[in-house]
Amino acid sequence: MHTRLVLEHTIHVPLLSRARARQWTSERPSNTVSSVNRKRIFAYFTASLLYWAAQYIYVPTLPEYVKTKVGSLTAVGLVLSMYGLWSAILRIPTGIIVDTTGRTKTFLVGGFLLSVGGAFVMGRGGSAGALIFGRALTGASTATWVPVMVVFASFFPAEKTLFATSLLAISTSLGQVIATGSTGFLNRLGGYPLAFFIGAGLAVIATILIASVRLPRTDRTLPRMVSVRSILAIFVRRDVFMLAASFDVVTRICP
Repeated sequence: MHTRLVLEHTIHVPLLSRARARQWTSERPSNTVSSVNRKRIFAYFTASLLYWAAQYIYVPTLPEYVKTKVGSLTAVGLVLSMYGLWSAILRIPTGIIVDTTGRTKTFLVGGFLLSVGGAFVMGRGGSAGALIFGRALTGASTATWVPVMVVFASFFPAEKTLFATSLLAISTSLGQVIATGSTGFLNRLGGYPLAFFIGAGLAVIATILIASVRLPRTDRTLPRMVSVRSILAIFVRRDVFMLAASFDVVTRICP
């Protein structure tokens, strides 16, 4: 009988201790967002809005502006094509390098700074070469947008990844709407170059916000080995397809 009481006491005390520990530490369920992550989410949401506003604030009148500098529709088309070209070329290599090195914040800050430089160069540029270079910089800056999405999703529980992507896409669309709606006013106020300089300023603020956020060390942000096989496997993953499709659908609302 004495032995039985001792065994029951030995079993119940650790169980009681663990129950009290959970009560004292106020453990959160896995499907909630911590207060620290809420601040990160707000900072990234705002940075995303400002970044895409910076990218789009001069777009409505960009062809006309380029035409005043180069005088050739062929050159205008060449300048405009640099955005999509360098975005497409650099996105996959950037993702691979970020995965391999784990230096996510370095690439995010660098990508946002490219937007600053591209807008400034185009605002000051007086030749086709300068405009091509500036537009290429803005296109290259978008190569870091996929890592931004990954980091933003890491602030949420895994089951809320699609929600996180949709929320970030909303900030993107808001930035585009606000920026494109302001272009005409800015052009009347200070001519074509003013929109570029405002865009550069917005991108600077977005860069500061991104740089100020301390990234959590999760399995989605740590360095990892990358191989040809792992890259090809991405194209057949259903979750990746759903993420890409949902982001594309939402962002197409405001092209």
